[in-house]
Amino acid sequence: MEGGKRDKKDYSKSSLFIGSKETARLFGLMEASRANIPVSFDGAFKKPFGKHTTRAVDWIDMARYVIPSLFVPQLADLQAKAAVLSLVACIQIALQESICPEQLARMKSLLATWNGFLLEQVEEGKLPVNVFTPNQHYMQHFTDIISRLGPPIMYSTRCLERTIGEYKRRLKSAIDPGVECSNLILKLAANKHLTLMGLQSPGSDDNDGNNDGNNDGNNDDDNDDGNDDDNGNGNDDAVISTGKIITATGKESMKLVMGLTAEML
Repeated sequence: MEGGKRDKKDYSKSSLFIGSKETARLFGLMEASRANIPVSFDGAFKKPFGKHTTRAVDWIDMARYVIPSLFVPQLADLQAKAAVLSLVACIQIALQESICPEQLARMKSLLATWNGFLLEQVEEGKLPVNVFTPNQHYMQHFTDIISRLGPPIMYSTRCLERTIGEYKRRLKSAIDPGVECSNLILKLAANKHLTLMGLQSPGSDDNDGNNDGNNDGNNDDDNDDGNDDDNGNGNDDAVISTGKIITATGKESMKLVMGLTAEML
């Protein structure tokens, strides 16, 4: 399968190669099936290298479901089919919530099949040697990592991707983003706590930076140079208590929230 525009490797001689026209046709079949794909799947199932951003979860779902069902049947070489299916099976095991020693041993065997096939292709001149990327090397340590740390799904940052996106959308400072991010985390925690206490309506903090009616995303009170006031936070929190709006910043807001909690208890 051909890669994106930046991919300069020559795969045309490989037993894994599928031409651009056939690749486009297969991805077209994938996109045509999106209406019948259950919403429980995380992947977007959209053609990669196009106008849509292909996320890690998209690649994972394509590797698990699209590659074995659409692309593998198009390979003429039986050894190539076995190698790709070995890699897919390894991914399937790695995504389980529980992995036993027998499955780890099977993963080692599957990885040996995949890497042995690539090495054979390189020795025959069908693939360039730089097909062995750092990710390929990393895979050799995969089973050892799992044996020491457990299934990757338990410590993956995948569940934090939406939260990271939420932080990224709100960050504005280009000079000191670390300080702003720490203040933002504190602010969101305070607002979430107030919402759970019933002192603030859900989503009332979503309009940060748009209170002045402008679309530039900056408040009149914000300091775009990243320099905040004495307490290190230029983002004000509106803490609502018994009809009275109290404006506090950063740590003061958290102290106020904790004080309100203590009073309610």
